[in-house]
Amino acid sequence: MDVEFISPHSSAYTRTPHQLVLSGEADIGIGPSESVISSFIERKDDSIIAVGAVAQEDDSAIVTLKSSGIDSMEKIDGKRYASYSARFEGRIIQRMIQHAGGTVGRIDLARRSLAFALPYREVSAHSRSRSARPLVRQGEFIELSPEKLGVFETLTTGQADATWIFSHHEGLIAERAGVQLNYFKLADHGVVYGYPLVFFKSRSRNDNEGAVARFLHQLQKAYAWAVSDPAAAASNMAARVSELFPELAAVDADQLKQSVQSASATLLDKDGNALMMTDTRWSGFLDWLFNVGLMTTKMQSRGPASATKTTLDGLRGSDAGSPLPRDAVTSSDLFTNAFLN
Repeated sequence: MDVEFISPHSSAYTRTPHQLVLSGEADIGIGPSESVISSFIERKDDSIIAVGAVAQEDDSAIVTLKSSGIDSMEKIDGKRYASYSARFEGRIIQRMIQHAGGTVGRIDLARRSLAFALPYREVSAHSRSRSARPLVRQGEFIELSPEKLGVFETLTTGQADATWIFSHHEGLIAERAGVQLNYFKLADHGVVYGYPLVFFKSRSRNDNEGAVARFLHQLQKAYAWAVSDPAAAASNMAARVSELFPELAAVDADQLKQSVQSASATLLDKDGNALMMTDTRWSGFLDWLFNVGLMTTKMQSRGPASATKTTLDGLRGSDAGSPLPRDAVTSSDLFTNAFLN
C-alpha cells in the first residue's frame, strides 16, 4: 500500500491525531482509548471510533525518579505532575493517589463507591461526620502542561516530580541513560484501564473504508512478523523512519530493537490475534470511569472556563460539570472489529 505517515513533530503536537482524522487530513490516527470516549461524548455521530488495539496489555505507568524519594503514589500528593492535558488524565492520577493512601483508602469498603462519586472535599466532610479517624490526603497536585513532545524530559530535568510513560519507550530511554525510575502501574492502584492506545477513524466518513480495512489487514501481518522476529522488524522500522523523516535525529537502532522486543509481548491477544478488541475490556473501563465519577459533562480547555469547558484544576476540583447517565456511552459506541481479519 501507498501510505503517508504524519508525525506529531511536524506541528510540535499542536494538532492531535484526533483533529487530523476529523478534519479529513488523515484516515487513521493513534491515541488513547480516553480520546475515543471524550470524542463520542462531545460529537456523537461525528466522532472517532476505535478500529484496532495498538497493544493488548497496558505497558504504561506513572513514574518518579528513584532519587526523588517519591516511592509511592501517595507521595505524589502535593507534587508536580507533568500532564498531557487530557480530559481524564489528571483525575485518573488523583484517584490513584487516593487509592494509594488518601482519603478513599481510609473509608471502609461499604462506602468506597460513594467516596469516589462525590467531589473529593465533600467526601472528606461526609466521612468525618461518620468516622473519628483523621482523613489526610486530598489527592491534590500541581498539574503542569509542558509541550507534549517534551513531557518526559520535564521529569528527568527536575521540572516535574511525576509523569505517565510507556515502559518500553521512555522507560527504556531512562534505563539506557542510567536514570532509575519508580513505576506505579494503574492496575495496582485501583484503575480498571482500557486499551492504552488504539487506532481510530472518523465515524461519519465512509469513502475510505476499503483503504482502512486494507491497511489494518497489512498491519495485522506486520504485527505477527514483529512478534516472530523483533530484531528484523526494528531494523526495518529504523531505516524507514530515517527515510521518511530525515529531519529527525538518527534513530538509535539498538534502542529501537530493545523497544520492539519489549513491546512484542503485548501485541497479540491470548488467541494470537493482532489489533482485536473486546466488549469486556471497553465496558470495564467505562464502568470504572462512571463508578469513580469521572464521566462528567465538561472537558478540558486551556482557555477560560465556560458552560462546557473548564481548566485542568477545575476537572479535578468542583467544576467538572454534571455526571453523565450510565447509558450515555456504551462500549458499542466506541469500537468495531469490522475492519479486521
